[in-house]
Amino acid sequence: MGLSLGLTGGVEAIFAVPLRVYRIGIDAREAVVVSRAVAGAMSVVGFLHRWKLGQVEIRTGLLFAFTGMVGAPIGTWIAGFLTESALLLSFAGLMVIIAWRLWQTVSQPKLPGPAGRIPEHLNGPRCR
Repeated sequence: MGLSLGLTGGVEAIFAVPLRVYRIGIDAREAVVVSRAVAGAMSVVGFLHRWKLGQVEIRTGLLFAFTGMVGAPIGTWIAGFLTESALLLSFAGLMVIIAWRLWQTVSQPKLPGPAGRIPEHLNGPRCR
């Protein structure tokens, strides 16, 4: 699991939650909790590495952290009303939406300019 995540740079939950539920036999709710713990640890390690390189946008990170702290309890509360099947179906639906959005992004025409350089008008935060 770690090898595939390292090679693909994939989000931990995309591969690991279904693997833990269907291959290892862990309850779906437990698989999500373990996935979040692993993703959190991976995020800390990645943050520290990128921070050393000066590649961290603190404002964007704080925005994501704040929305995550607000949204997590709400999501946990909602998940308490769902059956395990509904929870897994919701997870699968979210993965389909994410895949569709990624496909749309990749299929858009590339920006002009020399390879590996970012045009001046796009210089600044990458996450808007």
